[in-house]
Amino acid sequence: MLEIDIEAELARRFPQDAIVPVAKGARGADLVHEVRDRTLRVCGTIVWEMKNTRHWQPAWIDKLKADQRAIGANLAVIVSTALPDSLVEFGRLDGVWVAGLRAWPALAVALREQLIEVAFAHAAAEGKSEKMELLYHYLAGDQFRRRIEATVEAFTALRNGLTRERNAMERIWNEREKQIDRVLANTAGMYGEVRGIVGSTVPPVPALELDTVAGRLERATAELP
Repeated sequence: MLEIDIEAELARRFPQDAIVPVAKGARGADLVHEVRDRTLRVCGTIVWEMKNTRHWQPAWIDKLKADQRAIGANLAVIVSTALPDSLVEFGRLDGVWVAGLRAWPALAVALREQLIEVAFAHAAAEGKSEKMELLYHYLAGDQFRRRIEATVEAFTALRNGLTRERNAMERIWNEREKQIDRVLANTAGMYGEVRGIVGSTVPPVPALELDTVAGRLERATAELP
């Protein structure tokens, strides 16, 4: 299930955080994510809602915002296999972050880091009501949104580049393996032909004996023109 996969991935990426699933049938989001810094100080909370469906439903936004208010979470995120037409990969709708399956891990990293930074600034400004109010406005403002979007876009670009490089290298390795198999098949074939003509006077080549190459030769034969 999508909820279980995302819960496991969040726990793997952020082992010091508390990732708590909401019981089936209980009111609330799918996951409550308590963000902690390196000293295990709580820096904020993110509620996660997962939707494995073909069609986007705008009503999900209001429902998750209600869940967010109910537990006092700082941020709310919907991960959905279907996105609204206005979004590509990820974005924020009416105060709720929405992401597809490709972008949500980068969004998680970006939101978490921003919560930790804001908590640090909050602690430094403790007792100063004006600065605290500014911090809350920052979380809800366009500057925070732009920072998150830039971070997620950078993460996504890096991951896409890595995927392209991995695919290219696997293609090259597969081509080289096939070429090696063809060389081996031709060499083994020539060796067998010579032994068939000359006989046992041809010195044996252990690497080309049946027990050594049978498996590779069988695969390579199919590649010969």
